[in-house]
Amino acid sequence: GSVASGHSLSLALSGRYVVAPDFDTGTVNIVDVANSAAPTIVSSYTTGSSASAVAVSGKYAYVVDTTASTLYVHDITNPARPASISTLGGFSTPAGLYISGRYLYVADIGTGLSVFDISDPYAITEVGSYTASGGYYNVQVAGDYAYATQQSSGLVAVLDVRTPSRITLVGSLNVGGQPRGISLSGKYAYVGTTGTTLKVIDINGAKLPSASIGSLEANSLNVAENLNIGSELYIGGGLNVGLSGIFSRGGLSVYGTTTLT
Repeated sequence: GSVASGHSLSLALSGRYVVAPDFDTGTVNIVDVANSAAPTIVSSYTTGSSASAVAVSGKYAYVVDTTASTLYVHDITNPARPASISTLGGFSTPAGLYISGRYLYVADIGTGLSVFDISDPYAITEVGSYTASGGYYNVQVAGDYAYATQQSSGLVAVLDVRTPSRITLVGSLNVGGQPRGISLSGKYAYVGTTGTTLKVIDINGAKLPSASIGSLEANSLNVAENLNIGSELYIGGGLNVGLSGIFSRGGLSVYGTTTLT
């Protein structure tokens, strides 16, 4: 299926919905994809005039607009009625977003990388930044490091972000062309450049056929197949469930208010 949602440079999936900003108009569309053969736009809202990137964490959608140089935060608990809760200006040309835990990373073509504490989406605070000549177009984070594309120089930069107030550049790789999009999975970074080229970079992560780990702390965890949990599962933020829904062999208890759509 398909739906006309504009010129999207970035997408974010939240349960049965896709948040799709339109770079040409600044409109952000929320699309119901429960029926993949017939996706429908359930609501739209406007940022500035060039909505370039989106990231979703829990019930909040974060969108940056390159022309307005502003970050917009909306509560999308009810996708049919997104509610604006805060904005943050002062950027140059923000182009990429990534959320890891309580931190929002903003790649800015005009300045570099900025890190914000989004523990309270109503009062977002900047906790660190790194200025780069030529700025950054996009960013992804894995463990202690941020990987940022620099389209002006053809580089992928690696930054140590363990302490957001003291970000340091630890290395870079010239991948050629104008690198823009980047995605990480395991020990590899996948970088899209202008034209028709996809670059695959080994970032020296661990590749283990099997492992017994007593404790695991990670910014993000990608599971290709099944995840079996022998005891309880605690979730500090939101829970996004794909199109297959939730299946329980026993009872399902929910504490608090639940909205079913």
